[in-house]
Amino acid sequence: MNLLFGFSGRIGRLQWWLAQLAMLVVMVLGVVAIAAAVGTDRLSSDRYDAIGDAGLNIVMIVCAICVLVVWINLASTVKRFHDRDKSGWWVLILLVPYVGAIWQIVECGFFAGSAGSNDYGPTPGAGGSAYAGLGDDEIGYPRPERQRSTPAVQAEAPARQETSTVRRPSAGGFGRRGV
Repeated sequence: MNLLFGFSGRIGRLQWWLAQLAMLVVMVLGVVAIAAAVGTDRLSSDRYDAIGDAGLNIVMIVCAICVLVVWINLASTVKRFHDRDKSGWWVLILLVPYVGAIWQIVECGFFAGSAGSNDYGPTPGAGGSAYAGLGDDEIGYPRPERQRSTPAVQAEAPARQETSTVRRPSAGGFGRRGV
């Protein structure tokens, strides 16, 4: 349920496409509900006012479909932008005519998400663990002891002298060293 209705976390490309498929299913079910409210015998007749006779039922069905479709799209797109390590407010790109919808499809449907954990949670599909992406130190598991070599085998490294030299950029150009 969090896939379709929640706004927190991250989802991958496949889950985003599945949410878009869920929107299509909701729309098809809405058309079926409208046909049931109007009556299939009246839809096939030559009367053009068959839909107008159903009145309030159709308006309620259409409103419910619109709310569900918009909510599912917003929730899945926000989570997909989170996976791309972007703010959920990027969903407002949909308000730009034509370009916004194309941007959403390309950004959410085809680009890969950020690798590893980001500010919005662990990588999608990491097993659902709250500890996914954390190192053993951060979880609190003990690290196995490493075998240490004996002092006789290990050579003593000479002491390193700390020197403080300031490097100044050369006059040769940006990022170039003087020759």
